[in-house]
Amino acid sequence: MLKLYQYDLSEFDAQQIIGLSNAIKDNNPALLTAMRAKKNTAIDANITPRTINYWSEIGLFDKNNQIADNKWHKFSFVDIVFILIVAKLRDFGMNLEKIKTTKRDLYKLVALTDDNDQTIFESRLSVIETAILLAFSLQNHGNVYLLIENSGQATYFMDESFCLNRDRETLPDTYIYLNLNDLLHKNQIVGTLMAKMQKMPQKHTLTSNEKQVLDVLRQNNTEQIDITKDSKNGKLLYMKTLKNITNAQIDENTGFGEIREIKQNGKVLRRTVKDTIKFK
Repeated sequence: MLKLYQYDLSEFDAQQIIGLSNAIKDNNPALLTAMRAKKNTAIDANITPRTINYWSEIGLFDKNNQIADNKWHKFSFVDIVFILIVAKLRDFGMNLEKIKTTKRDLYKLVALTDDNDQTIFESRLSVIETAILLAFSLQNHGNVYLLIENSGQATYFMDESFCLNRDRETLPDTYIYLNLNDLLHKNQIVGTLMAKMQKMPQKHTLTSNEKQVLDVLRQNNTEQIDITKDSKNGKLLYMKTLKNITNAQIDENTGFGEIREIKQNGKVLRRTVKDTIKFK
């Protein structure tokens, strides 16, 4: 089983992290550039410039965030989300020294390891960038949560991985649990900026097969995608999908054994169906 630092990941969550990272790297690097560009001055009406200046002075933000001429600070989209997280942690009473540890953990790049602590996958996305993108793109699969330990150490979970670690009793005794979906979608500034970035013109051309993968990835009922490539030239060969379906979507063409039911206490929570597409 793969781990995100010391915590176990469900198979579904691991696939989403890997798939998202590869999709951004290969198909939409401009979105990542826009998320990191320090162009924004507006933060939140409840967070004063004086507070921002103080947080900057103690090292919560990079010094290059401040423009010397007018003392205004400019932040990236990711920085703005982090500032909202800081404000929430302060509401919970966490001190700023511990929040520096939170920043360190949220801004480091995602790395997935196996049970022997061997790195299996490294991402170009930081923990906070991955969490943000998952919160916006996978709403139908539940929420993304930030887990901050009493020491300030931080990571994130989706629903399945949180339940997995809770059942295995690997969660810390004391932690703060922030629903990132709520934090993002209830903030007007964040929503406006994300909407603008999602509408950015693309500076690259996708192949028809790549477009097909992205179209499937964007579908609300897609739960898992596995891609097989030609090891010599990187050409896409196959795409295996796992999708959620309703009773009404089951037809006579659905083969026996392709449908899987996920149950809890004898009640069917959802049904999934597998499909394989061979690229031309």
